[in-house]
Amino acid sequence: MTLATSVTAVAALSLARDALLPITLALILSFLLAPVVEFLRRLRVPRILAVALAVTFSLGVILSVGGIIGVQIAGMSADIPRYATTVERKVEAVRSLAFDKIAGLAHLFGRSTLKADGFSHVNPGDPQAPKAASAMTAGSDDATDPFVIARRILQPTLNPVAVTLVVFIISIFMLVQREDLRDRIVRLFGAADLRNTTVAMNEAGRLLGRYFLAQFAINASYGGVIAIGLFFVGLPSPALWGVLAALLRFVPYIGPVMGFALPATVAMAVAPDWTMTLWIAGLFAAIEGVTGQVIEPMVYGRSSGLSPTAVVVAAIFWTWIWGPVGLILSTPLTLCVVVIGRYVERFEFLEILLGDRAALTTSQNFYQRILCDHVDEAQEQAEVLLEELSLGIYYDEVALNGLRLAAHDVELGVIAQPQIDRIIDNVRALVLELADHVDANPAPGSQSVGPLGVSQFDEVFIPEFSLTATFDPRWDHGVPIMCVSGNAPLDEAATIMLAQLLNKRGIGAEVVPYENASRQGVDALMRDGVTAICVTCLEIAGNSTHLKYLIRRLRKRFPTVSILVGLWPVETAGRVESVAGADHCATSLMEIVQACLALRALSMKPVLPP
Repeated sequence: MTLATSVTAVAALSLARDALLPITLALILSFLLAPVVEFLRRLRVPRILAVALAVTFSLGVILSVGGIIGVQIAGMSADIPRYATTVERKVEAVRSLAFDKIAGLAHLFGRSTLKADGFSHVNPGDPQAPKAASAMTAGSDDATDPFVIARRILQPTLNPVAVTLVVFIISIFMLVQREDLRDRIVRLFGAADLRNTTVAMNEAGRLLGRYFLAQFAINASYGGVIAIGLFFVGLPSPALWGVLAALLRFVPYIGPVMGFALPATVAMAVAPDWTMTLWIAGLFAAIEGVTGQVIEPMVYGRSSGLSPTAVVVAAIFWTWIWGPVGLILSTPLTLCVVVIGRYVERFEFLEILLGDRAALTTSQNFYQRILCDHVDEAQEQAEVLLEELSLGIYYDEVALNGLRLAAHDVELGVIAQPQIDRIIDNVRALVLELADHVDANPAPGSQSVGPLGVSQFDEVFIPEFSLTATFDPRWDHGVPIMCVSGNAPLDEAATIMLAQLLNKRGIGAEVVPYENASRQGVDALMRDGVTAICVTCLEIAGNSTHLKYLIRRLRKRFPTVSILVGLWPVETAGRVESVAGADHCATSLMEIVQACLALRALSMKPVLPP
């Protein structure tokens, strides 16, 4: 259904090109003029008058730019014969040099030398020459006819002028009836979901407005700098080339090249040598490099909402559909398509393909890289996130959620045992690589909520005594925490992370596989020095019986030891605590760590001086 709808939409866009182009241009013009109208409205100017003033202002800007271009071209027309002579001389020099090189290569390979006058010329003795002369004579008669002259001048301009008038008329109606049109669009597309429709329209307006404003400011500054540089280089009519460079830069990719080619061609015609042309090439290269690589990324940032690949694909697609005008409008039109895909579920694939949002979440990226044995890529992702997150928050919000995705696939039976073993080995390797990272909260004054939306944990409160205080000796020697894995295949991976976090907080911890706590192996567990047992479970799929009996066995083996359960599905934590009888049920690794720190703090005993 979606494919059929997309094909139908593309066909409609192509067939209705002549009707849709003026409407699209009018819509974009109304977006540009809307801030001006709103500003005048705040000054208590009536809406119709405000629209008239805004449209008059835009028309004045267009006529002013056209006037500048016309005056500059008229001033250059008198020097065209001299420019033509210079160009012919340079072309002849290049042509002679090229033929000399070709002749040398031909002589080197033993071929006959090419002659420079090998081009075909009109031979007076050629029988076709009289026909060409008679055709030229007939054409000269029509050239003096005033009606023919008027038709040649007016015919190419009638269509653009008519389209321009239609665009301005539609823009006026859009600006005057803006609220009414908005309400009708909401009623047409989103009456059942006013919130999403309103948010989509607001986001589209915000993205388009920001894009047009930033692009206009950058291109205007770009053209001004180009005009100033060409003035100092000595090129005639620098204002003309600056205006053309600014306008052509609205055309993606080929616009800057065309903006350079025009003044470079004039420089070839003006200067007797190639020095001016080289100066102009250096000027455009420097300004385009600074604008494209420094200014635009800094101004646009991620505000465009499009990925770089989407910009290229959009330029090709809209040029194919609507020609050169489609190339100019490709970015704003694609922005609207991305916004539609972001809020209309049926077209979500458009936002995934064209938008600049990450295709996968951080947890999905983690799982995908661990599953594909790309531990180095998983480590690279972790190091980037650890610049803003503590190690515990990274494990809780990225690694554990990724492991839960893997546990879900294991439950569905799509992951075989060899893959499960590789996932555990990869997690163990990643945890070892991250051993050097400090598990500390951000520095004071930083945000209390990380970029993933998770609150940073505060340090546990440690009682202070006026006298000297010491921990229970079991916390300072040996391994006071036993980290036991649940019976699920991937629980051991979560247990490895927990043990590392406890060790980083100065609490000795060891990983105990589920088999060692089974009915056959629980009696072999050493009881000396154990102060707490932490059981980790990634998923409890509706039945927590195995967890209940696991804790019962551990309680029988360690009757005086506190038992903590780490259960990551938050919605089932309370139910499992009541069924399994654990001393504490946590929903994150950091919560277990804090509970262990609290147990150690409670074991502090004051020591009286002798």
